[in-house]
Amino acid sequence: MPSGRVRAAVLPFALCNDARLTGEGFLGDPTEAALVVLAAKEGVDADQERRDRPRVGEVPFDATTKYMATFHSEPDGRTRVHVKGAVDVLLGLCVRVRTEDGVRDLDEPRRDEILGVMARLGGEGLRVRRGHRRDRPCAGTRRTARPHPGVRRGHRRPAPPAGAGGRPPVPHRRRPGQDDHR
Repeated sequence: MPSGRVRAAVLPFALCNDARLTGEGFLGDPTEAALVVLAAKEGVDADQERRDRPRVGEVPFDATTKYMATFHSEPDGRTRVHVKGAVDVLLGLCVRVRTEDGVRDLDEPRRDEILGVMARLGGEGLRVRRGHRRDRPCAGTRRTARPHPGVRRGHRRPAPPAGAGGRPPVPHRRRPGQDDHR
């Protein structure tokens, strides 16, 4: 079982994700599958988490906004929002950050430090992603949860178009950890 800090860091990558690991590899986007593998390596079972915290809405990824958000029912009745996307975009939406010393205000020096690390890693050819979560108030409280205007409640991504001859396309399958860059 991962520590509370590690679990909090990787849970958005497991829940705000449409990839599925299979016995032969995975179904879905390779980058999303890599995030599910990362969560699994840290002890978070994405399939179990998805059963325990069903998705009730989402803001699908869009190249313009550079993020995806999903809304999940928590066992205690709250709705929790999980977001993943481009670090620079999500930093613009955040006021606090989780550090080794706990949750701290996200001031300009800390924001600049994070962006500097992101630029260094990107310069080394590495893709950098950020995950985030936020609780929404319980129904019946003074501030009731209202989804973002772009949220589609209970939305599932549409089935891919039929392949040649009207047959469904063959799903993308890779072994977890298989390298795309040969």
